[in-house]
Amino acid sequence: MRHATIKRALSSLACVGLLVGCGEQLDPASLLNQTRPVGVLFSVEGDPTSTRPAADETLNVTLLMAHAAEELPVSYFAIFCVPAPSTVGVPFCDFDADGDPILVGGIHAGNDIVGDPAFTLDIPSEAELDALGVESSLLMLGAFCQGRIASVTGIANLFDADATSVNPCSDPEDDGAILSTTVTLLRGDAQRNSNPAIASLTLAGADWDSVPSGTDTATGCMGQGLPEARQGDDPITVILRATGSSRETYDALVDDVLTPVRESLQVTSLATAGEMQRTFTFIDDERDVVDVEWLPPTEGTPLDGERVRFEFVMRDGRGGLARVRRQVCLLP
Repeated sequence: MRHATIKRALSSLACVGLLVGCGEQLDPASLLNQTRPVGVLFSVEGDPTSTRPAADETLNVTLLMAHAAEELPVSYFAIFCVPAPSTVGVPFCDFDADGDPILVGGIHAGNDIVGDPAFTLDIPSEAELDALGVESSLLMLGAFCQGRIASVTGIANLFDADATSVNPCSDPEDDGAILSTTVTLLRGDAQRNSNPAIASLTLAGADWDSVPSGTDTATGCMGQGLPEARQGDDPITVILRATGSSRETYDALVDDVLTPVRESLQVTSLATAGEMQRTFTFIDDERDVVDVEWLPPTEGTPLDGERVRFEFVMRDGRGGLARVRRQVCLLP
């Protein structure tokens, strides 16, 4: 793998946000109509709420997958590398004198995983981090496929791909996506960060605690005791509340002055049918809950009902994340 080839392929990440694959834009944006990753959950071994490991600690990594119906097996790979010095644009791995990326922890990969793929990363010692040139973060890059990864033993296949069309899957018809995110380490001036948590969800004013299982089918939900809605119904209000400790206070530069500030939480709302009023909503100093409407579809519902899956993902903008799933039986 040479520097120019890798850099060309990684530039394709410019067409994706965090864990969103290149390709056709979802329409509507809140529609969950294929298997896709919705986030990477970090949790320090022995301190499960913490997202930021120190030297010699172990980081638990979970790729959170969302599915349009029953859960389908996925394959993945991921690497962690020393990020190249950069202030703008897509992040890249730094390279050694031979033109190869400086990796930390080798290649993590798995095939035909049902559920959320999970693995661990052992953080090197302080001396080893210094020797690698790590300052306060690592870059995670990788891919997932609903099917098989084209190259699990090496990532040259992805890096050699045409930067305008990167699909890491063996079968180009399979759904796939590039993964990219940052791991902040507890070293230097880095501050501790905890994952937020979702305290409650209500649907049309009632507690909403119906969670789909991985084997639940897309149809045939009538009479199973799920919350129900009918196609063509008026918009139904969903209210999501975070726990009181989710918005942490941390020190940030405000007008060149180190100032205590509180996090804002971004909540992504997805559904396998119908449309969410907003895909993204913020909990901040002006809004302390997510109040969003779901508009059921107007046609096409089977006679025995359609199981509509919902995914709600909360991010704190500093590496923290929480995810909950819910379901409704849509009747004709």
